[in-house]
Amino acid sequence: MELSRLKIIRSLNNSQRRKMNRKHLVLSIFIILALLLGACSSSAPTTASSESGQAQPQAVAQDMEAKGEILIGNLQDESGGMKALSSALTFAAQMKIEEVNQAGGINGRMLKLVTYDTRSDVNEAITALRRMVEQDKVSIVLGPPIANIGIAIAPVAEELKVPVVGLFMDDKCTIQPNGEPWTYMFLAQNSCTMQGQIIAAYGVKGLGLKNIAVLYNSQNSYSVGLAEPFMKLVEDNGGTIVAKETYTTQDKDFRAL
Repeated sequence: MELSRLKIIRSLNNSQRRKMNRKHLVLSIFIILALLLGACSSSAPTTASSESGQAQPQAVAQDMEAKGEILIGNLQDESGGMKALSSALTFAAQMKIEEVNQAGGINGRMLKLVTYDTRSDVNEAITALRRMVEQDKVSIVLGPPIANIGIAIAPVAEELKVPVVGLFMDDKCTIQPNGEPWTYMFLAQNSCTMQGQIIAAYGVKGLGLKNIAVLYNSQNSYSVGLAEPFMKLVEDNGGTIVAKETYTTQDKDFRAL
């Protein structure tokens, strides 16, 4: 089941890298969760049979009870800087879970969302991921929409062998330093590299802009990952970066910039 689940997630990941845009963030997680749940139901439950070959109702019930719930981890930024998006993702996941449960669950097993708050903190996220996998025994994790955290949990997901599907858009969240993909990290939309290139292409080729200034957060992996490919594509297509300014997450006054 794990191999089938990974193939489905990887296939969906590759397709969505090319086709999705930010307008469909919540919808993408909604669809991913539905497909993952379908993957979990690919094999029928084992049941005891009578001499006539018919499954015994009592044995089926005992089998389902022994299996218990299917736990889905939900690692989100419930109280941090990405609270608005994380709350929407949690709400969408819970909606789908309730829909599946009302229809009888997966092979008679009910689904349950196990949510932990990262609080925009890398160490908090790593601790939460380990706890939901090692103690809660979740089968898969919906990840946070924060690149810094995605980068940090990638080797942990690899160690724990648990798939993590999220909106962490920096390429370093899904690709190792050696260029090989992280086996268990799956992005549910275009990466920041692709987003930067799309925005630059629209500005230079679509709008005919030539002189462009760039302002980005130097402390945010996604922001940096967006800026570099953006500037490169602008310059490769005859545009000029006339100014490049950075700020930090703590900055509030941008008048000087």
